[in-house]
Amino acid sequence: MDKESKYSTNDLCQMFGVGRETLRHYENLGLLNPKINPENGYREYGYWDIGAMVDILKYRSVEMPLKEVKKAIFEMNYDEIRSALRNQQEIYRENIRHYQMLERKTNLDLMYMSFADQGIGVIAEFPMTPCYFQPYGNPQDPEQRKILQKIFSNNEFFATSWIFPEEEDPDAGPRDYIGFETELEFAEYLGMTGGFVVEPTQAAGAILDITGRDYITRETFADFEQELDAKYPNASGELIACLLSRFYDSDGVYHQYMFTFKKLK
Repeated sequence: MDKESKYSTNDLCQMFGVGRETLRHYENLGLLNPKINPENGYREYGYWDIGAMVDILKYRSVEMPLKEVKKAIFEMNYDEIRSALRNQQEIYRENIRHYQMLERKTNLDLMYMSFADQGIGVIAEFPMTPCYFQPYGNPQDPEQRKILQKIFSNNEFFATSWIFPEEEDPDAGPRDYIGFETELEFAEYLGMTGGFVVEPTQAAGAILDITGRDYITRETFADFEQELDAKYPNASGELIACLLSRFYDSDGVYHQYMFTFKKLK
């Protein structure tokens, strides 16, 4: 490349696939140093700016913050840059593990959702994996709020769920039985604490279509529970419901597809 070559803002935008605002941002941070043509007031980018853009995009491709990018270009020596890349390598390894766990979670969700292929409301038996249930709790409590924040920041792993015990508290409100459920392996991966484990066993249940926006209570599942108990007299008294999907249909009716089941004794 000819050191005397000059490039316009439009040239750089087209070569590097960035917008004018991005170039201005890099300039304001001191990453680029275009000259101003005194005849027309336009910016002109030279050899240094082209090299700087290559470095900026290289470091940004490994998700290095711009503040660190500036240090890498202007301040870091070779060993420091190598150390920064090693740190980024560890981040990538953790990201790979995270996505591997998400892929496994998606596979399990699709397996549960396949129950709908048998028909909505059709009861079937299945092996239940060990699960982790985190009660909703009290968001005003600082410790419980931290747990909720952790769940919401990793919501891909959790499903809104209800566990109605064999003997319900007559004074309990609609929120007392609601929480968030995931498989135990994902709860352990995320380091969840404060909930409890639902042990693996055989279970029987179905995907139900709950319409409307009323509070979910045990009464919501009364007809299903009666049918389930008649078909499986060895079903436990505890009723579990996990939200799979919710949507409005073309007629504006609100649907909640829930995988609802009982453990078998």
